[in-house]
Formats: sequence, structure tokens, C-alpha cells
Amino acid sequence: MQMVTEISVYWGMMHSNIHTLPEFDKEYFFGDGGAYPRANIARYNFNKDHAAHKSGHSGAAMDAHMFNHNESVLLLFYGDVQTARVGWRKQADAWESIEKLCTSGERKWDEYGYEEIQAGAALGTMLAAEELPLLREFHSHTFGGVALRDARVAEE
Repeated sequence: MQMVTEISVYWGMMHSNIHTLPEFDKEYFFGDGGAYPRANIARYNFNKDHAAHKSGHSGAAMDAHMFNHNESVLLLFYGDVQTARVGWRKQADAWESIEKLCTSGERKWDEYGYEEIQAGAALGTMLAAEELPLLREFHSHTFGGVALRDARVAEE
């Protein structure tokens, strides 16, 4: 069920042209009162979930929790900054763990292309929520942030 709610929230949020349709029903995509993104954020645990997501067993080797769709929905459709912050904190911690995995050689930065592109989706919503310190921390652990500090990574 987790992958189903992640996909529903992702498509409902990231394909924003559907928001302009009079038939758009946020509860259909996001559950009653935003139940799907709240549950996705609450249940995500990097240490338990990340390796399975990256294994490709779901059809794609990507960690969909890192895409910022859950947090965006809660902020933009429900005004729930508190739960969005919990999600951003989990993502910042996850990026720090990914940096350690890549630095140790256990994983490679090029395995995180999807996640890196989607990290940019956090920019607008985190700024709207006045989370500049967390945004800076978050992005300091992405490939782009690490590459700014480490020439070896920048060459990858």
C-alpha cells in the first residue's frame, strides 16, 4: 500500500495542470484531509526502507520518499507546516546518510539521479515555509551540495 499512496500523492501533486480542472478532487489523490501524505511521512524510515526502494523491486531503483511530494501537498493544500517539517527533516537526514554511503563507496552518486532532480522540488515549498536553515542543510548533503565542497565528487 505504501507505494500506491506514494504514487497517488506524487501524480496528484507534481502534475499540477490537473489542479486547474474543476473536477480536481484533492481528497481522491491525497486521502481525507491529506491522510496519504501524512501516513507516507510517518511510516518512512531510511534505515528500513531505503535499500529496498533502491533495489528496484518496485520497478524502478528510486526512493520515492525523497521526491518532496508529500510535504508539498501538506503545505500547499492543507497548510500543515508542522508535518511537512517532519518530512523535510527525514529527507535532510536521509541525504546525510546517502552522502555517507557514497563517501564510503557503498553506493555511487550516479545511483541518485532521480532523487537529486526531485530534491529541487523542495526549494519552493521550504522557502514558502520559511525553512531556509533546513533547506541549506538538506541541500548540503545532495550531490550538488557535496560537489561544491569536494572537487573529487564534482568530477564524477
